[in-house]
Amino acid sequence: MPLVTRRTGRRSLTAHHLVLASVLVGLMVVVGWQAPFSADEGAAAAQARLLADGDGWSAPHPFPEADPTGDAFPLARSTETDEGWAPFAKHPTYSLLLSGADRIGGVPAMVLISVLGTVAAAAAAGALAARIDDSLARPALWVTGLASPLMFDAHLLMGHTLAAAAAGGATLCALRAASSRRWSTLAGVAGLTALMVLLRNEAALYAIALALALVIAGVRHRGRGPLVAGIVTGGSGILAMLAEPRLVSWLVPGALDARALEVPGGELGFVAARLQGLLVTWLLPSYGSFGAAEVLLAVAVLAALVGALIVRRRPEDEQGIFLMAGIATCAALARLVLHPGVVPGLVMAFPLLLVAAVLARRQTFSDPTVAVLGVTAALFAGAVLATQYPTGGSGEWGGRYFALALPIAVPVALAVLRQAGAALDGRARHLAAASLVAVTAAIALSGVWALRTVHTNTDRVVSATVSSATDAGPAGDGGGPVVLTTEEALPRLAWDRLDTARWLRVEEEELAAMLARLEGLGVADLTFVTRHEDRDIAILADRYDVVAHSEPVDGSPWVITEAHAR
Repeated sequence: MPLVTRRTGRRSLTAHHLVLASVLVGLMVVVGWQAPFSADEGAAAAQARLLADGDGWSAPHPFPEADPTGDAFPLARSTETDEGWAPFAKHPTYSLLLSGADRIGGVPAMVLISVLGTVAAAAAAGALAARIDDSLARPALWVTGLASPLMFDAHLLMGHTLAAAAAGGATLCALRAASSRRWSTLAGVAGLTALMVLLRNEAALYAIALALALVIAGVRHRGRGPLVAGIVTGGSGILAMLAEPRLVSWLVPGALDARALEVPGGELGFVAARLQGLLVTWLLPSYGSFGAAEVLLAVAVLAALVGALIVRRRPEDEQGIFLMAGIATCAALARLVLHPGVVPGLVMAFPLLLVAAVLARRQTFSDPTVAVLGVTAALFAGAVLATQYPTGGSGEWGGRYFALALPIAVPVALAVLRQAGAALDGRARHLAAASLVAVTAAIALSGVWALRTVHTNTDRVVSATVSSATDAGPAGDGGGPVVLTTEEALPRLAWDRLDTARWLRVEEEELAAMLARLEGLGVADLTFVTRHEDRDIAILADRYDVVAHSEPVDGSPWVITEAHAR
C-alpha cells in the first residue's frame, strides 16, 4: 500500500486562484500601503529601496559627527558593514525580490509579491487537501487565502506568505516523492525547501519537522519513498541554513551574520518565557486594554470551543449546539461594530484551528496524508513555541511565526471538521457550519479594518514628525533638520521619509549624552519624539527649551516635541 493515495476526479482550481488574487488585490486598495504595519517591514523596504536605486546594500550615517560609534544609526537592528549599515541583510534573497518589485512599481509592487505569496500558499493548501479528498480542495483554498492569518500577511513586507507558499509546495512535492521518487519531484522538494529557509528563520524548523514526519511515516509503513523524501527535505533545509551566512558575506562585505536561531528567555527564564510566548502568540486577543471588543472576541471563541466539546461528546444535544453557535455568531458580529484592533493570538484570530483540534479523533489520522501533515504541523508548532521570543513576533496577526504551517494545517482542520459534521444530523450540521463560517469571516474582516487603521495612524505619526522637522528648519549647525527619538520603531516606520532630516535613535539611558553632543555641535533646533513624556521631556529640558509640544497622535502613544537651544 503506498504511503499517499490520490483521489480521482480532481477539478481544476485555476479560476478560483484568479478570483482569489483579484480579491486580495482589491483589498490592497482598502487597507492601503502608505505606511508599514510593522517596523520590520520598514527595514525590508529600506533595504530594497537602496538596492533598487543602485546604492548597494549599505546606507551611510545621516549624522556621523553626533554619533561617532554608530550606536544611534536610525534604523535599529541594521547590520554594520564595511561601507555603512545594511537595514535588512540577514535574508538577502527576500531583499533582492523586493528590490526587483520596487524597480517595477514601487511599494505597491512590493506588496503585490506578498499577495501572490498568499495566493500560492492557498493553491498549495488546495492541492494538499485534494490528496485527502477532492471535495476539500476549494474550501481549503478559500479558507487559507481569505480567512487565515495569511490574508492579513498578504499586505505585509515580511516574507511570511512567500515562505508559506514554499513550505506548502515543498510538502506537496515531498508527498508526491514519497510515492513516485522521481528525480524531478525530489528536485522540487530540495528547491522549495531551500527557498523557504532563505526567506524566513523559522523555515529551518519547518524543514526539520517535515523531514521527521516523513521518516516516521516511512518507518511506520516500511516504505523507502518517505525516507528518501525526508532525507532530501532535511538535508536541503540544513544546507540552505548553512549556506546563507556565506551568501550574506559575499553580497554584503563586512557584514556580520545575524542568522542563527535563538532560544531567548531573558530574565524570565526558559519555562516562563515559553509560557509567555504561548500566551501572546496563541491566546492574546489584543495588544491594548481588555475592553468590550476583547470580551466579545473571547466570548465568541469560548462559545465555539464549548460548542465543539458538545459536538464531540454529545452530538445528539441539538439545543446545546444551537445555543453555542448563536452566542459565537452574535459575539463575533457584534465585535465588528466596535472597530477592534490587531489580534496577536493564533486561536483568537483563527478559531477554526481550535475547533478542529478539539474535534480531532485518531481515525482522522488513519489517512496517511493527514498523518504526515498533522505530525509536521505539531512538530513545527512545538519547535516555534520552544524558540520564539517571549513577546512573540511583536506586531502580528495570529502568531506570525506559525504562518508557514497554515497551508498544511487548514486541510487537516477541514478533514477533521468534515468527519465531525458527519456525526450530526442535517439541521445541527448546517447551523454549526454556518456559525463557524460567520465567526471566521467576521474575525477576518475585522483584520482588514485593523490593518487599515494601523496604516492610517502610523502615517499620521510619521507625517506629523516630518512636518515638525520641516517647520523647525535647519538645525543651526550648517546642516538640515534633526529628528531625535528614543523610539526604536519610528525611523523604520518612516523608512521612505528619512531623507527629510538627519535622524538619530538613542536608548533612553543615552539621551542625556546625545543631547550634550548635539548642543556642543551647535544644533540649535531639533524635533524630539518619545512615548515616555514625563521622564524624557525632563531630560530634554535640561539643555533645550520646549517650543512646541503635541498631544499623542491618534492610535499612537508617541509625543512630538520641538525644542530650541538656550
